[in-house]
This record gives sequence, C-alpha cells and structure tokens, in this order.
Amino acid sequence: MRSTGVRPTKNRPTKNKRWGFSGTRCPARSLGLTPHANFAFLISSRRGKVFEMKVRLVFAVWIGMAASVACVAETPTQQSLEARLKRPPFLMIRGCYAGSDLAFDAQGNLAGAAETVPFSLCAMRVDKIQLTDSALQIQGVREGLEFTPRDSYGLPEKVKAVPYDKHEKFEATIARSPAVPDQLDTALARVFSIGIDDALAASAPDYWQPWLHFDLHPKDPPNELLPLFPGTNRLAGMVLRSPAVPEKDQSHVKPPQLLHTSSPSLSNPARHLHYQGVDSISLIVDASGLPQHVFITHPLGMGLDEKSVELVQQQRFKPATYKGKPVPVQIWMEVTYRIY
Repeated sequence: MRSTGVRPTKNRPTKNKRWGFSGTRCPARSLGLTPHANFAFLISSRRGKVFEMKVRLVFAVWIGMAASVACVAETPTQQSLEARLKRPPFLMIRGCYAGSDLAFDAQGNLAGAAETVPFSLCAMRVDKIQLTDSALQIQGVREGLEFTPRDSYGLPEKVKAVPYDKHEKFEATIARSPAVPDQLDTALARVFSIGIDDALAASAPDYWQPWLHFDLHPKDPPNELLPLFPGTNRLAGMVLRSPAVPEKDQSHVKPPQLLHTSSPSLSNPARHLHYQGVDSISLIVDASGLPQHVFITHPLGMGLDEKSVELVQQQRFKPATYKGKPVPVQIWMEVTYRIY
C-alpha cells in the first residue's frame, strides 16, 4: 500500500456535499446511525459545544423575532392603518352620516345621532391618522362619487371619488380598548367600506339597489334591469314593458304622456364643481298615471341622483293604454343637468 503522506485518523469526519460527512469516518455511521443523526452526534461531542451554543442563540433570536411579528400582526399600528384606509379605490362611510365631526364607540356604533347625506356623497379621503391608546382619529375631506359611462352599453359605470370642497374638513374618532386590540379592526369594518361592497349596497336606499347589485355582480343583473339589457341605447320615455300585457302584444301599448314637469335643481357639490350630465331613471307609471318603483339605471353622482329621483316622483302622467284601457308600464326617463 502506497503512503499518501497523510495519516488517516480513526473516525475522523470528512466533508460531504450533502450531509457534511462521508464513508466510515463519519461518527454516526460508525455507530450504525443514519446521516440525519450526524448533526445531533456532532453537537453532543466536545468540539460541538461551542457550535451548540451558537445554534441555541440563533433559535432564541428567531423565536423572539417570530413572536414580535405575531404581536405586530395582531396589534394595529399607525402605518398599517394608513396603508389600509388610504388604499384605492376609495373609502366610504357606512350609514352615510352627515357632519364634520363623528364619534364612534369601540364596537363601531355611532355615538349620538346624525343626519344623512346622499349615497354618492358618502366617500372620504384620509389625510391624517393618529392612533393612541384610547382612540383612533381620522382626518380628511369628504368626497363625492362621479360615474362615467363605459364605452360598451350595458356595463356598469366607472366610479371615482373627487373632493367637492377641500376646505371642509372631516374627522372621525373611533374609541379603542388596548386590552382588546383586535376590536379596532372590527370597528373599522363597521364604520368604513373600501369601495362599494355588498353590505354597503344593502344599506343604500331602495332606488339604488338594482344598480348597485349590477355594479357588484355585472354577470347577474337584477330583474328590474333586464328590460334594459341586452340591446342598443333606448330612447327616453319609451315603453320598456307592461306587466299587464302579453309579451307578444307589448308593441301595441301606447306610451304614457307627461302632463307637467319642472326643472331639476343642482346639488351643492355639483354646483361647486360645475358638474353636469344626464341621469337615467326607470319607473313604473301605474294605471292612474302615478310614478311607482322609481330606481336609478345609470347614475350620475355628486348627489344628483337623489335630485332626479325626487323630481321623477313628483311627475304626473296620462296613463298608458292597451286596447283603450289604462295599463301600468315601465318606462325610462332622462334628467339632464346643465350649467350655463
């Protein structure tokens, strides 16, 4: 046997790319253990004591970091709240409460009483957040929603929030309990909505319900909107359908005639922003010529939709007829707002 000049040492471990040891020189293999036992065998040896202390220190640091991350995830911070409340598309105030200074308890319930504003004026832009042990203070300005029709007919409008009075500040204060940090998240979810969600839509006035459902679920339009889709643009005032007439005779219904009307009035935010456009409203004119089941089909925003609904509800018609008899019909009206 030729000497290599290196005297092998019994049970001296040699490096291996995968396990760190190889051959019978591995202490664990010499004892009949699997390579998985090499690490445990090493730290139990005299040479591994220093290494064992380092490993324990690393594990202690890692566990401490994990615990800190868990605490941060459970306890809201000012930075996490800012990222949550300032993210797109926009922030909506549930309940559509009016006023420049609102207070809520730790459960997210309004403290006291407040009037309401139109649904399209419930948005808010957050400018500053201050988190203390006793409360969360949110400062910003109120915003109004603007609805822009899409190019394809039959799709929900594009929605964006625009401040309508940058000088009118808004503040909301939510009480909190440091003993229950998770409760703040629950309270925030009850006070605000990120964009329009199903819960916010369910709390909106009835005349908003069909369109909001369509906006959230465009592939499942409500029954009220089915006469509008699919198809091309329809003329305002035309008969969409009469529930008292057979489907094959719908074209023989004579539409109702408007007896008198009045000019629509602008909302203060729309006047302040010089905002104008056309609002589309659907309604049923009953056999007496009175408007019933009024709802929005294509909203305009900035508080003008409520003005349109109020105007349409005041209209009086000569009822539609079928074979000389008055019948209820569903029609589509347009309310135009212009600033001259």
